[in-house]
Amino acid sequence: MLVRVLFVEDVETDAELAVRRLRTDGVPCEYKRVETEQAYLDALRTGGHDIILSDFSLPQFDGMSALALAKREQPAVPFIFVSGTIGEERAIEALRCGAVDYVLKSNLKRLAPAVTRALREAEQQLERVAQQARIERLTRILEMLSGINTAVVRIRERLELLHEACRIAVTIGHYVTALVSFIEPGTRTARPCTWAGKGDEQMGSLVFAIAACEEEDSSFTGRVLRTGQVFLCNDIARADRIVSRLTSTHKRGKREGHIVAVGSEFHNLRVLGHELKVTLRHKLLSDSETFEHLRNKIATDKDSGKIAVIDDGVAVCSLVERIDTDLPGVDPRQHIFRVPNFGKFSLAEVFAEHGRRVLTMIRLELGSPHVADLTVAEASTNGKPSPPLPPGS
Repeated sequence: MLVRVLFVEDVETDAELAVRRLRTDGVPCEYKRVETEQAYLDALRTGGHDIILSDFSLPQFDGMSALALAKREQPAVPFIFVSGTIGEERAIEALRCGAVDYVLKSNLKRLAPAVTRALREAEQQLERVAQQARIERLTRILEMLSGINTAVVRIRERLELLHEACRIAVTIGHYVTALVSFIEPGTRTARPCTWAGKGDEQMGSLVFAIAACEEEDSSFTGRVLRTGQVFLCNDIARADRIVSRLTSTHKRGKREGHIVAVGSEFHNLRVLGHELKVTLRHKLLSDSETFEHLRNKIATDKDSGKIAVIDDGVAVCSLVERIDTDLPGVDPRQHIFRVPNFGKFSLAEVFAEHGRRVLTMIRLELGSPHVADLTVAEASTNGKPSPPLPPGS
């Protein structure tokens, strides 16, 4: 695996020596070198780095500030000091503040083992987080089933029991929507009789068609009603990481900050097991300093994004430039696609109005027909400056 290194170093030859030693010792890598705080911050917000290597002392910057910014902007990326000037006390302080190791420039033979260990521990930490999430999910499901079993003993009236089961599924199981539908006698349709969660306003008008055969199924609900079989769909969409980031810069005398989405990205996004390589067009926001600029750009430039809504005070578009995938039904130039019998996906949508942007990396309209919305990785900014780091950070 090619390791992507962000190097905070003011001496180009020192960075080259360290990278050469890594490659010689069996760590294939590419690197980006920065030496100023602004260049470093831009690189952090752009993302895409596996590890950060930093000198401790730089003419225009310092290593402890670099560490504090890394912990704020990219806390999951391991940070190692590579320095010729770091005493024992400062080394201990660096480790206490979140650095995973330090290597002296005079002893670069330690660098490859330190990098390998840091990457391995970072991967293990991500796996532990994922395992904990799975355990928490299973715990919620067990608590939900226990609650429903208790309700079966406690409640005698059928409709009240079904409603309580839906409520428990949402409040304890953390399901977005839970519903129970009954087949209408003498028809091939079913209607919800009770429900809980999102989509309450649509439930009363929902009608599920029950097809005569599998080829005519129009929804998962209709398939379950037709066959009477349990249907379980886990992880219809998943990714190693989804970054949704909006930041704003300000010029003196300007009332509205320039809001950009640099650093927002999908890592290994998969839908129904198919990989989606999503290329985002960050220039859509970076080239539009104000809401008026953005509105005019998406109204006149056919390549500026996929417009869903444009009004006097509101514009909705997408940062998606292209989607490369073999998932059936996906147009490479569109940000919206449908998963049959499940719902509609919208990727990297931007809601914009004067002084405010909201970036939603995934919005899923659940159900066919539409029952509820689910959003994943959403960021919002009102165009005001970010607060400074606390003293001592």
